[in-house]
Amino acid sequence: MNLTKVAQLRLIYDDYRTAKMNCLYYAHRLRFHQRWNRFLEIVLALGTSGTIATWAIWQKGMGEYVWTFFAGLVTLLAIIKPILQLSTQIERCSKSYVGYLVLYYDLQNLVNEIEIQKDVNEKMVNTHKSAKERKKDLALDDEQIPKERLLQKCYDRVNREIPVTSLWFPSKQ
Repeated sequence: MNLTKVAQLRLIYDDYRTAKMNCLYYAHRLRFHQRWNRFLEIVLALGTSGTIATWAIWQKGMGEYVWTFFAGLVTLLAIIKPILQLSTQIERCSKSYVGYLVLYYDLQNLVNEIEIQKDVNEKMVNTHKSAKERKKDLALDDEQIPKERLLQKCYDRVNREIPVTSLWFPSKQ
């Protein structure tokens, strides 16, 4: 058994599975930021609507207090929204998600080729080197403080979907 081949396979498979984990992570983060942004946009649109404010339900009794509270909440959200920089977060997560998705598909093609050929050749090693360079560039934009619980969930999902035992390694001789 060639240890350098096994070591190369381990590196390829680690990068393949890590790319999948990062895809899952940034897909979740992107959805999270998009949902918050949509929620804030809806609340702000409703709160600044003069038509809704004139409805009779808000003019008397409890409705008056509810509308006053809601108007105050809308004012706070209007102040907080730019500070949250959700559009910047959405753009960053979107870029990371797409980058890791492309990397994952490239590595998946490489893993499939290895599975078919039952070997690692020089072309495959070069493809992996190129993928590692792109991974390094993507890592520069990773969240500085990732959500550990979410990362663990993504890691667990990768272990279920792509168990190490399902990947090809040369048999011992």
